[in-house]
Amino acid sequence: MPLTAIAEFGEKGKTNPVYAKLDEICKAHQGLWSVEAEEYLLANSANL
Repeated sequence: MPLTAIAEFGEKGKTNPVYAKLDEICKAHQGLWSVEAEEYLLANSANL
């Protein structure tokens, strides 16, 4: 995964569902990276 700011996940999520889900997860954690986001990314990084 290229280095991507959390704030960019929503925009990138318009064309990539992995980023859309990461945006949703981070928003649920007050805009911060979390264990949930890390686990999701590791499980779905091949789809980026």
